[in-house]
Amino acid sequence: MYKSECLPFLNYSVENNQNSLQKFLNAVNAHKVYPSSNQQIKSVDNIEEFMSVNEKIKKGGRSN
Repeated sequence: MYKSECLPFLNYSVENNQNSLQKFLNAVNAHKVYPSSNQQIKSVDNIEEFMSVNEKIKKGGRSN
């Protein structure tokens, strides 16, 4: 999740072919967040997964 203030940094990186995520995160002074368990993490890579996770969140359930 990124704040809108990150957009200029992201645009600069893309325009200058700087594709390092680590360098981008350092440039915007990102903070790492560590979950207390793996059940709190879910990769959502397509619209179907998004819809499924979104429904579970609305119902107060877990997305694993």
